[in-house]
Amino acid sequence: MKTRFNWAVAVLAGVLAVSVVSASEKPPENYVAAMKAINTNNGAIRRQVAAKDYEGLATSVAALKPAFETTLKFWQDKKVDDAIGWATDALKVTADLETAVKAKDDAAIATAATAIAGSCKTCHDAHRERQPDGSSMIK
Repeated sequence: MKTRFNWAVAVLAGVLAVSVVSASEKPPENYVAAMKAINTNNGAIRRQVAAKDYEGLATSVAALKPAFETTLKFWQDKKVDDAIGWATDALKVTADLETAVKAKDDAAIATAATAIAGSCKTCHDAHRERQPDGSSMIK
């Protein structure tokens, strides 16, 4: 009887271990490319805001839109409401940033740029799991 119980516990532990391991997944290449584009352009935007480089800002902002669209579709396909909300907000703020850049409205540019970075961090904290090799998994 005790042996049967030990086996049952071992099997249950194995099932739980597999479910925990499978809870994280490797993101698809188009999503990884979108994240890299967002990261690259977000970094450029911070530098361009400081330099008041409106032409550079316009280029960086234009690159954000398709990357956030890819991000939004990824989370919509997974039906993850909080991430869908953050990606939707990021697209809206990207449009706001584009408008502010065209108007050369430095205060609105700074506000929108900060909001984009905040959306990224919020979603990463909730859904990104850093691996020892520096890569990320979706949790």
